[in-house]
Amino acid sequence: MTGLAPEAVAQSHLAGDYHVALYGFAPGYAYLSGLPAPISLPRKAAALRDVPAGSVIIAAGQCLITTLTMPTGWWIIGRSPDPVLTGDPARPFRFEVGDRIRFRRIAASALGTASGERS
Repeated sequence: MTGLAPEAVAQSHLAGDYHVALYGFAPGYAYLSGLPAPISLPRKAAALRDVPAGSVIIAAGQCLITTLTMPTGWWIIGRSPDPVLTGDPARPFRFEVGDRIRFRRIAASALGTASGERS
């Protein structure tokens, strides 16, 4: 969709300057601003079902890490092994509004899968 090679998409994503703008839609869905323009895509015309928790998704100039398995119309570009929901009632989410988020490349083995996806 971007016209970029997969590695160029990954590099663009990793170079993003992400900040937690707000929480919404589902528990722990931290909407991250700062998605680089070359990979900013509109939402899909139709949602994909059963997108697993931990998916890194992008759309409309934003990025987020899913916390639940659910449908989404956003583009899946990777996976994160780090849960956003902490289980701690005093601090239920890993991030606070205003936090800066930096993604880094990890090996597929860190996800417990051989899919080759990156976060």
